[in-house]
Amino acid sequence: MKLSSETKEIVINVAPERAVVAMGLLVGLLDSFVENMRNTKGDSAVPFDDSILKDMHRVIGEVFDRCLEQTNLRERVQNLIVLHDEYGDAIFSTEEN
Repeated sequence: MKLSSETKEIVINVAPERAVVAMGLLVGLLDSFVENMRNTKGDSAVPFDDSILKDMHRVIGEVFDRCLEQTNLRERVQNLIVLHDEYGDAIFSTEEN
């Protein structure tokens, strides 16, 4: 399968928080998905060049970053950090009381 490297501007309207979650999940699954496609036997095998995979990561990262800029997720996540000891007791928290 030959993928074009031609670039075009694509504009979509999305809910930024949902897009961040979707892109985050995609980043986590992409390498495994591509590896499975590479390992498929017979006519269903899809060769993926490492440069294509690298470009896919770049695109996903760019969408992720642009959507994240439109949210307050970083601040919300920072306020949820809680460290626990080996007994499950909170030893450090950034949550506001």
